[in-house]
Amino acid sequence: PDSPPQAPHPPSGLNDVVRRGGQGGEGARPLLQRGRHQVQDRRRDHQQTEALKLVLSECKPKAKIVDICEKGDNFITEQTGNVYKNVKRKIERGIAFPTCVSVNNTVCHFSPLATDDSVLEENDMVKIDMACHIDGFIAVVAHTHVIKGGPVTGRAANVLAAANTAAEVAMRLVRPGKKNKD
Repeated sequence: PDSPPQAPHPPSGLNDVVRRGGQGGEGARPLLQRGRHQVQDRRRDHQQTEALKLVLSECKPKAKIVDICEKGDNFITEQTGNVYKNVKRKIERGIAFPTCVSVNNTVCHFSPLATDDSVLEENDMVKIDMACHIDGFIAVVAHTHVIKGGPVTGRAANVLAAANTAAEVAMRLVRPGKKNKD
């Protein structure tokens, strides 16, 4: 007898889970079977990549952090507002997580008040986090950048290399059915 078609292999890493809108694990539908969500995934990914490029281009010495965050948020709002305008049902879209620019010892999620006067300085290590959503499916992007004219060397380079290695190890451990404590 003919056997039923086999489902694609389970996600092999974090990117596969993230691209499914965080719906990895048992019962997750493969990306190709999700129809319109596949298009949304690509749009969110592209919008987040472009938003990150914009924010990175603004990260220069003496730039106000609040201005950088506002530019990132405004870009996401504008770009997500341009998709699915002519559909019958209202599709929620926009900022899922505000643009955060955390500097040096600030671990993460620094989204300053409008009155904050903090500025970036040469050799600052900047962590950028931001996210958008279309119809409740979220795309998150994060990046670490050093404000420097040339190549990063010394202790800052060691920190970046260690963070990159830790992220690679963590992504390889993400599997359907695994728990954080595993």
